[in-house]
Amino acid sequence: MEAVDNIESTFSSSSSSRLDDDADVRAEAALIRASINILDDKLDVLDEAIDACMMRADSLRPWVLCGTADAASFRSIHRFEFAEARRWQQWARPHHRRTSGPFSVIYGYCLDGLAAREQLDLEAAEVSLRHAMQLATSRGEDSDYSSLLTGALLGELLYEQGKLDEAERLLDQSYRLGAEGGTVDFMLATFATGARLKFWMGRRNDAVERLDQGERLAKALRLPRLAAHITNERIRTGIGIADMSPAKFPPGLPSRLPDGITQVTAEITEESAIRLLLGSKSRHASVQAYERAHALATSIDPQLRPRASLNARLLLAECLAATDSPGEAEHTFLPLLEQCARANLVQPILDVGPHVRALVRRLDEARNTHDLNPRTAHHLDQIMTLQGTAQP
Repeated sequence: MEAVDNIESTFSSSSSSRLDDDADVRAEAALIRASINILDDKLDVLDEAIDACMMRADSLRPWVLCGTADAASFRSIHRFEFAEARRWQQWARPHHRRTSGPFSVIYGYCLDGLAAREQLDLEAAEVSLRHAMQLATSRGEDSDYSSLLTGALLGELLYEQGKLDEAERLLDQSYRLGAEGGTVDFMLATFATGARLKFWMGRRNDAVERLDQGERLAKALRLPRLAAHITNERIRTGIGIADMSPAKFPPGLPSRLPDGITQVTAEITEESAIRLLLGSKSRHASVQAYERAHALATSIDPQLRPRASLNARLLLAECLAATDSPGEAEHTFLPLLEQCARANLVQPILDVGPHVRALVRRLDEARNTHDLNPRTAHHLDQIMTLQGTAQP
């Protein structure tokens, strides 16, 4: 960061004859500063950097404009403006063809895939991520790094679709990156989802290793969002939670949060507290878990954040089933099953918890009493097949 400051101070005193060139360099320096903040999982200075680069769009080099679009997409994703994030990547396409280095192009397609996934457009997400992978494996000396990074997101997507063998291969490869594993969104795939996959497949020691490594990186790099997800995965798997209790977590969601990154961190922390309450297996704790899950689900706009809303409502169904409210749980769950069928999401249903898995089994046994459309019925078959392979 000091080097960026030096660049900016040097050009702030340049002669007027070099104002245009100096403005370009200052814009590039601002983008570098923004990129450092993105790695730190912060949105600070992104607005200024994007504005500075867009004001110089006619003179900046193509790779800078690709980087600008990537910074803007990252900002939009973490403001929950997913369509806007994808529009930035559409704007960048002509510059992709003019840039000599592939990394910013590959990263752009990864961001497009992230945004599409949050919209529950998994088909578009997979197209973008596979295109990024194709670029990563066919161009440039950094292709190995780029392909491992892209593989983290593609592996996570395939995991959610129930394609576990390919997902495991990609997530195992991305694990080799360690601290060089990209921004937090990539690290979440590698360490959090990677651990969940290992645990699902009965490889507990591998899951422990990924959670421990993810926790170490979260502390060393000061990444609260990564830390919150690692804690959540520990609670889901029961790995390393002996000293955890709901009392050690905030009593609910904060009312005001500055940006989407802190909001998601707070939401995943709240989910962790809810899961601990469910794990205590007392009637009082289950009721508390339901009340908090209901508050969490109603706080997330399903139109603005489809994927986050789906996951929160699945957690609510888990809590309802845990409070011995089978009718209400089924009433809540059936529309979610249909939504998952439309999006081709399998694993999130199985991952939400044992009560929803039991509910799925009851639905399968009594499917003749439910008016399931053919797509939902087929999806239920897929879930039941995958559930039969579970190791936990």
